[in-house]
Amino acid sequence: MLRHLRGHMAMSLRGAGAEMSRATRRCAAVGCEIKVAPHILMCRSHWYMVSQMTRLKVLRHYQKGQEKEDGPTLTDLYIEAMQQAISEVAIREGKTVPGQWL
Repeated sequence: MLRHLRGHMAMSLRGAGAEMSRATRRCAAVGCEIKVAPHILMCRSHWYMVSQMTRLKVLRHYQKGQEKEDGPTLTDLYIEAMQQAISEVAIREGKTVPGQWL
């Protein structure tokens, strides 16, 4: 399973130029305006500010297609991992952690 997650992470972050042409949303990090593909949580620089343990949690709980309107519903475990990732980046950058996640 870890091999699959690493492959997904590498695939998601490799070839950013190709991804950017299809980007429809911004990086989830507080204040970041970098565009990313819908299935990617954060831009590369912010993603690697997240601890490896949290990155693996995000990837483990991601369900293919969940970013689509008719895709699977976000699980509580994915939402928790996503909030942790966003909080870790905010703390490292000295920004305010979104209030609802405290």
